[in-house]
Amino acid sequence: MRRPIAQNCLGTIAFFLAVLLWPLGTQAQTAKQKQPPSASRMTASKKLEVKVNAAADAFERGLWDDAARLFNEVVAVAPRHALAWHFLGQSLDRTQGSKEDVLVAFERSLELQPTGRLAERNKMKIVAFPREWIKDDLGCKVWNPNPKSYESIKWSGNCIAGYAEGTGKVYWFKDGISNGYLDGSLRKGKAEGACLSVFGNGERKEGECIDGKMQGRGTHTFPNGDRFEGNFVDGLYDGFGVMTGRDGTSCESQFKKGKTEGRSKCTKANGTRIEGIFLNGNLDGEVSINFARGDWFKGRFRDGLPNGFGSYYNSVSGNTYTGEFRNGCYKDPYDSTRVAAVWVESSKCGF
Repeated sequence: MRRPIAQNCLGTIAFFLAVLLWPLGTQAQTAKQKQPPSASRMTASKKLEVKVNAAADAFERGLWDDAARLFNEVVAVAPRHALAWHFLGQSLDRTQGSKEDVLVAFERSLELQPTGRLAERNKMKIVAFPREWIKDDLGCKVWNPNPKSYESIKWSGNCIAGYAEGTGKVYWFKDGISNGYLDGSLRKGKAEGACLSVFGNGERKEGECIDGKMQGRGTHTFPNGDRFEGNFVDGLYDGFGVMTGRDGTSCESQFKKGKTEGRSKCTKANGTRIEGIFLNGNLDGEVSINFARGDWFKGRFRDGLPNGFGSYYNSVSGNTYTGEFRNGCYKDPYDSTRVAAVWVESSKCGF
């Protein structure tokens, strides 16, 4: 069933046409001089009326590509009509076209008519789009490193040439609810220098920022109390770092693009010690594990589990199992009673 255009705008099609066409269809007249519009002016007005009728009809019928094209032609002739820009944004949004073009249309409509019901509709549309650059209510832009829908901001500092500038705080909101803040110095809308980001869930990142991203030494504290301290590149762990768990677990590791990569040494809270090679965040390569109760394993890991040749000593039975491990499971090919599970539950191995 077709949705009437009246359900998508502030009034009927007739009202829309009247509002849209009035500035071009009438001329201010003084008491001294009252002249009818020129023939060329009437022609322009008539052409615009036809174009608007066609655009409105296409919108009502759900022909979004046609509506977007026609409303685009309308704003080219009547660039200061907020309602036409709003409908252009509505049409573009439904074509799944460029999000940037959709935002431009709604923001232009809001700029032309900053108050009232149309303005509120435009604001609702604008915040629904994840944006790399986000504006506060005064139009001051701040870079958004992790764009999400229905975000908004307030900036406490200066605004120069449309961008947040200098020392201040960027307060973040999600669906109108406080969702953390950025405290530091901004340059052209991006954090530059000492910076502290506090997220809505209690997560914290603190260090030096360049061009909006953490670079060099910094800390990252998680909501559960776990903490990373080490080197950052473009906002991600990269290089040497130490991860300390709330329970006392500690890992000294090499990182690459946010994941453990290279040699790592970990001591778990219960005393278990792990040393080996990580690849893409998982143990992968030669690994040595000394368990708290006295067991040990030395051998190859792949995809985070013992896979390949290795040796496992069980301190309870006193047995040593040497041979091929598959996904943490060892089965002696000559003695079915000699089985072992390392870094995995025995039930996963079928025994």
